[in-house]
Amino acid sequence: MHPPTWGLGRRNFSRHPIAYLRFVDDVWGLWTHGAEALEEFFNVESQIHQRIQLELQYATDKIEFLDVLTIRDGSLITDLFTKPSDKHLYLHRDSSHPESTTKAIPYGLSVRAKRITC
Repeated sequence: MHPPTWGLGRRNFSRHPIAYLRFVDDVWGLWTHGAEALEEFFNVESQIHQRIQLELQYATDKIEFLDVLTIRDGSLITDLFTKPSDKHLYLHRDSSHPESTTKAIPYGLSVRAKRITC
């Protein structure tokens, strides 16, 4: 059984990813059919609509998706990923925001890190 289709071009393609995750306009997937078939699949998907431009990034050892770094080392391992341009600037604790807001930021960051790495 194949995952649900997300583009018109995909309906006519014989090979599919074994995993597919999408968040707004970003997609992450697992492909087991080789680089040549992946590029062929990408070319088919790129022709879905003339105003939609796709970009393909793939790797066999590790890849970033949103704020998650996925590493292949015998199994799939996840870790927190931040872009090099991230300045890690957060709300100062002495700001005039409600106390609940300033307390929620470190809590939210720790929950995020725990979900990604566990």
